[in-house]
Amino acid sequence: MHACRKDTDDGMPNVYIPSLKIVLDESEKVVQIEIKWYLYSSLTAQYDEITDLSILKDIVEMVQIVLNDSGRSYEEIINFSNTTTTTIIPDNSWYFLGSDNTNTTDYVINTRSFGYRVFGASFSFDLRQ
Repeated sequence: MHACRKDTDDGMPNVYIPSLKIVLDESEKVVQIEIKWYLYSSLTAQYDEITDLSILKDIVEMVQIVLNDSGRSYEEIINFSNTTTTTIIPDNSWYFLGSDNTNTTDYVINTRSFGYRVFGASFSFDLRQ
């Protein structure tokens, strides 16, 4: 079993950090959500991308992405436990708040959340317009 953290060379705790990128098309519709994981390297003094995601399988119990349209009180919750997942495609048509390309059947993102659980400890990031 892997540890939930990897100590730096100077003995300081170091945790795996996720990064989300929401990819839009020319009309500002969400095409996909890309997920990458990073770990700080004291050798390079920067966060390096984790390319072997299999190391996360014993560490990360759950990942959740929430897209919320509070104007309609609707949210799409995307849960997955396969940490090798790097691309998520939402089930519905989502646009960013302020886009001129929405109609009555489209959803408008005004809150997006990302959460993950590591050995029972939950971390969540909530971004609001």
